[in-house]
Amino acid sequence: MTARRPARLLLTAALAAGPLLLMAVPASAVGERPVAYINPDKGMPTENPNVAATSECETPIQKDTQPLGTEADGKGNVHVDACLFDAANMRVNTRAAFTVSGVGVISGCPDPDKEGPQTSMKVGSSCVLSSFEAANSEYHVRVVSGTAGSQTVDFCADPEGDGCANAEQKSTVRITWGSPTGGVATGGRTDGGSVPAAPVGVALAAFVAAGAALAAARRSAASHR
Repeated sequence: MTARRPARLLLTAALAAGPLLLMAVPASAVGERPVAYINPDKGMPTENPNVAATSECETPIQKDTQPLGTEADGKGNVHVDACLFDAANMRVNTRAAFTVSGVGVISGCPDPDKEGPQTSMKVGSSCVLSSFEAANSEYHVRVVSGTAGSQTVDFCADPEGDGCANAEQKSTVRITWGSPTGGVATGGRTDGGSVPAAPVGVALAAFVAAGAALAAARRSAASHR
């Protein structure tokens, strides 16, 4: 009987902590977590003065207003970049895509390594990229609209190579074309939230919960001796 108690205690603790473990692990820990943002292109001929220099994958700005551009030559385009993160918040390199809906078109779908083995391809209203750009571990696309209205740019991991329409996880940038630009966008996500933190504390929280459950189980066992 005595020899069995540790195993019973561990089982009791595991059962008690199990629901907490399930609640603590976010859905984003399964698969790649996409984050898209508007690149301000500071210091470049295509600099976007409406977007703060702090816009990047870790602190994304995902809303913008722009005057109408030219779809034929891409003049007045907006540079959208993105990253994929794993559960440890490390950048992931895999096939991914940008998909545009609403007004406007994709004006640039750049090859990740130009003359190398990686590829980029327009598939309908999507830009499918075989990998990120090695220089910055990010994915790139440019969009523009000659028609006033709202443009949505979704980004996702895309193993099938058919765009983001059916993706379970996607990150969205929204651009309003044909509206006066006003001030510098210093923040703003289309989902109203912030970049989810990597689940670094999930394991610690689960460990503490399991420890508490184990201690409670031990106290209960001692009271029944």
